[in-house]
Amino acid sequence: MEVRRILSNLSLEHSISFVLFSGEEQGKWGSKYYADYINKADIDLELLINLDMVGFQSQGSSNFLVEYDNGNIVQDNDKYSQRVAQFIKDIALKYTSLNTSLMTKFIHKS
Repeated sequence: MEVRRILSNLSLEHSISFVLFSGEEQGKWGSKYYADYINKADIDLELLINLDMVGFQSQGSSNFLVEYDNGNIVQDNDKYSQRVAQFIKDIALKYTSLNTSLMTKFIHKS
């Protein structure tokens, strides 16, 4: 809700959809359905930000971890993932009192 509040006063080039999923621990039911929908509807998805465990605060901590990809088959995805993560960190620094840090999420190529 905080992200929505911050972005609500901005004029953006692209639309933003906030999508929440259930059933993730039971086999990613919600996210698999949504990914299938995006694919079948041929929706041009410019950017996806995955906020996992939203609302979970570890032992009263104000720490905020932003992961970015490393090891994608399409190497540009790593570059863009890191840029977006840095952008999110900068926004958190500007608008919140969260202690924000970046962390690489290694993607295993098959």
